[in-house]
Amino acid sequence: MSDQHYAPSTSAASLPAETPLQTLSDTASILRAPLFKSQSNRNGVEYRVVSIKDFPEAGYLPAPDRSIRLTDSAEKALRYTLCPYDLLVITVGSIGHVTVVPEDCEANWIPATNMYVVRFAEDAPRRSRALYAVFRSRSGQSLLEHMARGRGIQIVPKKVFAQIQVPVFSNEVLQVTEQLWEREYALYRESLQKLDQSRAVYDDFEIADAESLAG
Repeated sequence: MSDQHYAPSTSAASLPAETPLQTLSDTASILRAPLFKSQSNRNGVEYRVVSIKDFPEAGYLPAPDRSIRLTDSAEKALRYTLCPYDLLVITVGSIGHVTVVPEDCEANWIPATNMYVVRFAEDAPRRSRALYAVFRSRSGQSLLEHMARGRGIQIVPKKVFAQIQVPVFSNEVLQVTEQLWEREYALYRESLQKLDQSRAVYDDFEIADAESLAG
């Protein structure tokens, strides 16, 4: 455990300055899947591949759109199937996008190779949502950008990512991050409802003599 302390933002939900930190790899396992290419064989095993376009604006990851079939590498893919409450972080290219795998994910979901999977052995639901909050914060986004390496397409090296210092998951930290998760999702749902309402504004708009518009 590090003797450093978390540097909070100025928001009302900030963690206390004395919140202790721990090394990410000391509290979770980190995986990166290889590239799996679909094989044209109807007898292959179907997998659904999570990509960045599947990441929602808030809340849990929905079912991935893309599916592939594997034969020779099907057994290898099993080692990378996602588990409920895995945290996914994009660390290649568009660095910083993050989401959480839902409890009802299917057993054939696998991650694309441009993301890390962070898996907690204990209290995974709350800890994954807490780490989600860390990476979604301005300081978390800045940290990921700072760790990126390379010219052109940048990548956060796994060894560097594993050494990230994150808050110790005390009850206080978990309480704060749970509130943030719930608030973000509530606002997201509200925005979707308003979007649906805006799309329906003209549903009842009629022109009395619509045929005259055709000339």
